[in-house]
Amino acid sequence: MNFLEDLPFYLVVLSVLINILIGIWMDVDLVTIMVRSIVVTIVFTILGLLLSNALREAAKSVKKNRRHQSRETIIGSTIDIKVPPADDEDFIDYESDADEFQEINPAYLHKRSEQE
Repeated sequence: MNFLEDLPFYLVVLSVLINILIGIWMDVDLVTIMVRSIVVTIVFTILGLLLSNALREAAKSVKKNRRHQSRETIIGSTIDIKVPPADDEDFIDYESDADEFQEINPAYLHKRSEQE
């Protein structure tokens, strides 16, 4: 079981034991100890439930923030590439006629293959 789910149980058991031990140590009547134990049980059950819910929600938000940050890291990552500037000679070689793109109509592909 999860510790946060069992927190109210641990708080109630611990507080009732402490209440009984203090009552016995101070020579308090058994009826008084039992009434105080009922009150302590009610108070610490409510306190434990509230504390458990608050800690559970905080844990969920922390997990959600971590997931969100990891997604931002994955999505937001960029590649930093430095491209050196091209010289005029490189640009002229790139613009040569041999590498020029030729647009061909698909209907004339059979004529093109016959010429080659």
